[in-house]
Amino acid sequence: MSKSILDTILKAERGSRLSLENVPIAELPNFVYHTEAPSNLTRLGVPTVFNSLSDMGKDWRYVNIPFMPTARQRAAVSLALSHCDLLAVYIGGLDAAAHRVGRDGQKLVDPLRRIDRFVQSVFKEAEEVLGKGFGWVVFSDHGIETVSNYVDPMKLRQALWTRDIQPKSVFFDSTMMRVWGLEPTLSSRQLNSVERLGHFISPGEASRFGVDFRTPEFGQQIFLLNPGVVFHPSYVSWLRPKGMHGYSPDVDSQFGVLVSKLGCEIRSDHSHPMSDIKRLVIESVVADA
Repeated sequence: MSKSILDTILKAERGSRLSLENVPIAELPNFVYHTEAPSNLTRLGVPTVFNSLSDMGKDWRYVNIPFMPTARQRAAVSLALSHCDLLAVYIGGLDAAAHRVGRDGQKLVDPLRRIDRFVQSVFKEAEEVLGKGFGWVVFSDHGIETVSNYVDPMKLRQALWTRDIQPKSVFFDSTMMRVWGLEPTLSSRQLNSVERLGHFISPGEASRFGVDFRTPEFGQQIFLLNPGVVFHPSYVSWLRPKGMHGYSPDVDSQFGVLVSKLGCEIRSDHSHPMSDIKRLVIESVVADA
């Protein structure tokens, strides 16, 4: 797509002009490729529950439903039920709807009901195949926050860095800016100028949030936007989202939901990190062995 067409699209969306740059061939060796198949669930940057299941010799299946279930996806779930030790089904319909409308309960009723009917049908079929004693976990891995402010990534760069202070590389997601090679340290004046937008995650926060990676591939520093603030334009979407997640897990709007038949000492009187769900699944599989 030509730059002129992209500029026209962005103007129509009241977005900022986008600068298109090609990566020089000489720079390609500087990029790190973790895997030839990045969508492979056992070859991600960090160990997952699927790695643990494979190590245990368990046969698992994963069905990805990006939006609302289609007939083919329903058939895939039905087929997998009787051919594995654990079936994981991802349904992205609610996430997609929440990005479009934000935390608008009335507008989310219809997608919630459609997903509920699908989950009921899966449970009914699972009872027919596995019996009523099968174990199950239903959870959402995040909540949603209504977007109140759109920030041009280039304007944040201009506010933080000068000709003498430039990072080696940056990567913008919807709510995070990952930075590599930022020396020297930014001044308090520069940091204060962007505090209404977000802040750089401290080592303590990184440890508490579970993002204290031991290698630099995922960013040496992370600038996290405040709830309701979103980077736009973004590689994720040309459209301006009305709802977003990926903020601090301390924010109530980011909480998900966990409902399970499996106990495993999961308490309901406080929140749990996602790692607890991994432990819950692993312990339940071991108990059924």
